[in-house]
Amino acid sequence: MDRASARLRALLAGVEAGPLDADPLVLHAPARSIGLIEPQREAVERLIREATDRRVRVEIRERAADEAGAPAGEPRPEVSVTDHPLVRAAMEAFDGTVGRVTPKRPRDG
Repeated sequence: MDRASARLRALLAGVEAGPLDADPLVLHAPARSIGLIEPQREAVERLIREATDRRVRVEIRERAADEAGAPAGEPRPEVSVTDHPLVRAAMEAFDGTVGRVTPKRPRDG
């Protein structure tokens, strides 16, 4: 990951990889991240090729709900929005700050 750009590291922060010897290598990502990672597939494959010295195809799949964090019914821990790697990268790139943040309300069943 040291060779990856800050943007690519931020995109892959919440992603878990399957076995590195698999082909295709499956990346399990949160649903909200798939659309952001998909256009970077070639860069991810290149990064893996540089790290493992072999060509590998990458497949991006949505991480199962039971793997995505806190179990259902349990409150999620409080996290500052500025702790998120994408927010940090944007703040650095644009020399910005975070104003008021209103969290999304959970959808009903």
